[in-house]
Amino acid sequence: MVACAPAWIVAGMAAALHPAPPPGDGERARDVDLKVGVKLTAAYDDNPLLGRRGQFLGSLLGAKTPPDYAALPSTDARLDVRLGGHDRLRATGKYELARLRTTKELVGWDATAGVAYEKSFARADKLTPSVTFVHHREQPEWSFRAFETKVVGVYTLGGGVIVEGRWRWNTQSFGRYEGGRAPAKNSYANIDSRGHHFELELRHWASRRVRLRALHEVSTTAYDGNLSVTLADYAGLSAGVERHDIGSSSTVEIMAAPVHDLVLTFGARYEVNDSNSPAFLYRAVHALGTALVALGEGHAVYAQVGAGRYTFPENRFDRRYSNTRQDFRSDVALVYRWDASEHLRIELAVRRVDATSNDCASFSPERDPSGLPVYSRSYSCYARTRAEMSARWEL
Repeated sequence: MVACAPAWIVAGMAAALHPAPPPGDGERARDVDLKVGVKLTAAYDDNPLLGRRGQFLGSLLGAKTPPDYAALPSTDARLDVRLGGHDRLRATGKYELARLRTTKELVGWDATAGVAYEKSFARADKLTPSVTFVHHREQPEWSFRAFETKVVGVYTLGGGVIVEGRWRWNTQSFGRYEGGRAPAKNSYANIDSRGHHFELELRHWASRRVRLRALHEVSTTAYDGNLSVTLADYAGLSAGVERHDIGSSSTVEIMAAPVHDLVLTFGARYEVNDSNSPAFLYRAVHALGTALVALGEGHAVYAQVGAGRYTFPENRFDRRYSNTRQDFRSDVALVYRWDASEHLRIELAVRRVDATSNDCASFSPERDPSGLPVYSRSYSCYARTRAEMSARWEL
């Protein structure tokens, strides 16, 4: 699924439709390139704390979370240094301030810094190792530091087939605690984690206007075992036991440009997640589609739709029955982008997510001795609408 404002997807599809020409002599002579931008985003979110508490309780009992209105100023910088030939050293940084917002729990800031080295070989082959550090600050129990190291390799085979491999290792830590022990948590969303992610992607231009794409992903993730009684009961694990997931997915996609300035993609993905927690063992199928329309004079519209069905073979949808739990999720995003000038970009993005589950069919607010609802264990029934309007000026 896409982020609320997937500008990188818009740019990537546009580049695929209209590849950039090779750099001219003036660009080749530029050994150092520094770009600095400032951005102001106005954002709306009608379910800002999704995933942080039993959101299904409020939605099913008729209560509503107040929407979040936010003004998010940010600045970013990118430094490219040519190191002989076509190799590049790239440093990036971004700082976003989230002080002006109506949801006090989310007030804080984000800082991101990264360094990458791009090693170029014959043709368009490249090898790019990188490291990225993220510091997110808000409520103490939701503030975190994340570190990621990544390697991306691109190799061109005969016949125009492009092979791209990606590996990354990341770790996320939610702060330091007295005595070195983290308190018991009610959600896996803020439990320390670490994991590996591998991707192998094949792209092939079958013709000038048709591209085929296949992607296979494998990931391993471990979550610390500081579980509350409620979370341990939901996960089917004992307090102190780490959760270990092994996931994989395969995606096939066809991209076509039937007419000038129009790009369409259609795809499907099959996803598997195995876990020592029965609540997180699932199989899923997805249908995917996107469209990009270049309207001329710097205007473009991008749309993405996705629908998925998740089956949890080890998780009953209701404690009274033995039915297998099934979730149904849809995701729709629409982005309008206007490159008003060489330095000014304006974007409007809207995203809607809906999730339903047979696990919510017989919900009852009655509680058992451990504090869980008697008839439902679901965290899968929710809806969310997010909208952003942003303006970025590149200095």
